[in-house]
Amino acid sequence: WNVSRHVCVRDCISPDLPYYTHPDILLASLLTLLILFGLPANILSLCYFVSKKGHNFATILYRAICLLDISITVLVIPVIVCLASGRHPTLFGNWTFCVGWAVLFNFLQLASPFSVLLLSVSRTIAIVKPFYTVNRRAALITTVLYMVIAEGYELILTLFKGY
Repeated sequence: WNVSRHVCVRDCISPDLPYYTHPDILLASLLTLLILFGLPANILSLCYFVSKKGHNFATILYRAICLLDISITVLVIPVIVCLASGRHPTLFGNWTFCVGWAVLFNFLQLASPFSVLLLSVSRTIAIVKPFYTVNRRAALITTVLYMVIAEGYELILTLFKGY
């Protein structure tokens, strides 16, 4: 897991670090605004796709995308708290939370666009070949392979950089 891109501030808090009040407050405000719109919209979308009777591949992908978006939205909340509190580490002061957050955030960064890609490919196949059924097992194997290769690549980069 490439935790090196993220700063865990457990023992390295320094009053000498620059703190830019206005940009941080602006960013925290924008992220809060996005949460206020994004979280309810994704929850409503998830409720719709869960209530839908069909369990076809596209519906499953829509559910997964909604869950990934909800997870990303919730995962931003500790960042907002950190920015709004003058970059006080809050939860990021805990090494376990910080590393767990970085791993989860990295995973979601990879999984979200890939699930949209799978949805786009499956919809394209549905348009080009309307009677063709997408093999769910092949899509699952492709997803797992992508995640293993991408996370393995990140791990190798982290190990060779010596972080």
